[in-house]
Amino acid sequence: MRLVSRVTPEVRVSVAQNAGVSKRSNLSITQELCFALPIISSALAGGASIVAAVAEASEPATGRLAEALRAARDRIEDGESIKKALDDVARLMKHAGVNELVSKLTLALTLGTPVVAQLRELARTEQQNLDQTRIRQVAKAETRMLIPLVFLILPVSVLFALYPSLSMLQNIN
Repeated sequence: MRLVSRVTPEVRVSVAQNAGVSKRSNLSITQELCFALPIISSALAGGASIVAAVAEASEPATGRLAEALRAARDRIEDGESIKKALDDVARLMKHAGVNELVSKLTLALTLGTPVVAQLRELARTEQQNLDQTRIRQVAKAETRMLIPLVFLILPVSVLFALYPSLSMLQNIN
C-alpha cells in the first residue's frame, strides 16, 4: 500500500468546475485522447487488463488526461474500485470522448463485453473531431490574414496606381 498523500478526487473535481473548461483545454484533451485510445485498444487486443491498458497509455503521455489516468491507476493499486476511479476521471475531464471511453471500459468490465473494436471506432471518431477542429482553426486564421491585405496592402496599391493620374490631372489645371 502506498503512503503518498494525494488530492482527493472531490477536490480535483471542484477545482476543475471552478476553472471551467476552455476550448483550448478541450482541444488538448482531444489530442491526448487521440494519442491514448490506440494504445489502450492495442493493449486490450493483446490481452492486457483494463488497468494495465490504461497504465500503458498514461505512462508516456503528458497532460491533464494522462495525469488523471495515472492518478486513477494509483488509486486502483491502492484498492479503490476500477469503476469509481474511472468515473472520477470522466467527471474531472468533462469531455465527451473521455466520458464515452470510461463508459465503454466500465461496461466491458461489468458485462465482459469485447471493447477493442468499439475503442478503435472511438479513436477514429475523436481523430475526425480533431481534424474538423483544426480545419475550423485554419479557416479562421485564413480570414484573419485577409484583414491586413484588405485594409493595408490593397489601399496602398490603389494609391500607387492612382497617384500618377491624380498628379497629372492637377498639373493640367
